[in-house]
Amino acid sequence: MVTLDGLVWRIIPSNSVLLFLLFSSIEGISSSLSRDTMFDLRSPLKVHCRAAVKKSENQEDENMCVICIKEKGLELPDKSILARCFAYNRDGAGIMYDMNGWVRIEKGFMSFNDLWKRICELDEVIGLRNHAVVMHFRYATSGSKDPGNCHPYPISDKTERLRKTVTKCRHAAFCHNGVIPEYSFPNSALNDTQHFSKRVLSKLSKVDKYFFHREETREFLHTLCRSKLCFLDSSGQIYTVGEFKQLGSCKFSNLNFMNGI
Repeated sequence: MVTLDGLVWRIIPSNSVLLFLLFSSIEGISSSLSRDTMFDLRSPLKVHCRAAVKKSENQEDENMCVICIKEKGLELPDKSILARCFAYNRDGAGIMYDMNGWVRIEKGFMSFNDLWKRICELDEVIGLRNHAVVMHFRYATSGSKDPGNCHPYPISDKTERLRKTVTKCRHAAFCHNGVIPEYSFPNSALNDTQHFSKRVLSKLSKVDKYFFHREETREFLHTLCRSKLCFLDSSGQIYTVGEFKQLGSCKFSNLNFMNGI
C-alpha cells in the first residue's frame, strides 16, 4: 500500500507493469477490484479518479507555462522562438539535459538574456545537438516567484532539493505545464508542481525509479492531474503526459506564445 496525500493506492507489480488500484477514502469506490485489474482509461476507475480530483475537462486549455522538448540529434529552436516563450511566461526559466548518465538541472533564469547566454555556453562546451534538452518557461499560478521555484525539478520530497537551482539527478527529472488546484496552497512558498512531487511523484519513485516509462502510469498521471508533464531520464529518453505540439524540430506543451504571428 502507498498513501498519496490521504488516498490509499495499492501498487502491484505484475508482468513488470505497475497496476494502480484505488481503495476506500473516496465515496463510491469499491475495494473489491480484482488484483489483476489494470488501470485503463476506458475503465470505471477513470471516472472515479476524475471525481476524486474534481477537474474540469478543459483544465489543460489553461496552458499555464510552456515546455519545449528537443530530442537527441535535433537542433534547438531559433532564439526568436525561445524569446517568445519567455515573453509569454516571464516568471523564470530552466533547462534540463542528459550528461554522462545523469540529468542535469540549471534553473532560475529570471531574464531571457541570462537563459540564452547559458544555452550558448552549454552548446559550445558539450554540443547540445548531441543531448536531449528540455526547457521550461514559468507562468506562476501558486508559490513564490523566485529562482528556486522555477522548473525543472528532481523527483523528490525534499524542499531544499526541489528549490536547488543547479543540481543533477541520477535517474530522472521533470517539469509541468498546467494547474493542479488540489496542490496549490495559498500560504505556501512552494508551488503546486513541487507539492505534487512531494506528495505523489516521489512516492511512486520509491516503488520504481522509472515509473514514468510505463504507459499505464502516464495515463494514470494524466487522469490524476489533468495537465502536462515531461520526464527526462538519465539515458536521454523523454516521456510526456498530455498532448504536445510539433513546431519545427521541437515539441511544445502549447503554442500560445505564437499568438499574433
